[in-house]
Amino acid sequence: MKKHHPEQQDGEIYMGNGNFGPTPMGTSIFDDEPIQSSWRTLRVGNVALDKSGSPIEDCPELKPFFIEAAEVQNKINHLKQAVEPNNFEITCLQEMIHSGTLSSYDPG
Repeated sequence: MKKHHPEQQDGEIYMGNGNFGPTPMGTSIFDDEPIQSSWRTLRVGNVALDKSGSPIEDCPELKPFFIEAAEVQNKINHLKQAVEPNNFEITCLQEMIHSGTLSSYDPG
C-alpha cells in the first residue's frame, strides 16, 4: 500500500488532518478523555501536511490521523453481509484499502 504521509505506518490508511488542538475552554482534548471515534484503531500523528507535503505551521491544532486497513476491511465484510454488493459505502471503503487514503470515488 502506498504511503501518503511520512508518519503513516505499514497497514494504515491516512485519513487526512483533523483538529486535535485546544478546545474553546482552553484545554486540549487529550487532557481529559480519549478521542471519540467509531474507528477503534484511530491513531493521531504529529505533523499535519498540506497537499504539497509541506508542514502546516500556522495551525498547530491540526494533526494527521490514521486507521488500520484491517479495520476498514472488517467493515467492508460486515457491510457485504448486510447490504447489496454494489453499495456506495462498500465501494468507497474498498477504494480506501486499495489506495491507502480517503476515497476519491465519485459515482457519477
